[in-house]
Amino acid sequence: LGKNEGMIFPFDVEGYYNFWMMNVQFPLDLIWINSDKTIIDITLNAQPCTVNCPTYTSKEKARYVLEVNGGFVSRNNIAVGAQVNFKLSESIEKTGRQPRQGNNMRASSEYMSSLLGVA
Repeated sequence: LGKNEGMIFPFDVEGYYNFWMMNVQFPLDLIWINSDKTIIDITLNAQPCTVNCPTYTSKEKARYVLEVNGGFVSRNNIAVGAQVNFKLSESIEKTGRQPRQGNNMRASSEYMSSLLGVA
């Protein structure tokens, strides 16, 4: 991922979703977002692993999970309770999947800046 890039994982409904860092190459921050597009939890600096990987989930039900480089949340003063602003394509919003690219979407630097209010 680039410095201000990330991946957003949209789900059909709010729930408790498990993420792990199996074979990931670098630490990530996970930003958990509800249907109202409010940040409801943050996992800081989840470390890569290869065996016996821990799983991460939010304290409240989430509809979206945004993965960004480890340290991004702290560097940009992102906090639980903040509102985020984004619009997914209608096909992703309805199905929780992006056509031809699995169930996640890579967020560009411009998108990340807009999403999180980061300059």
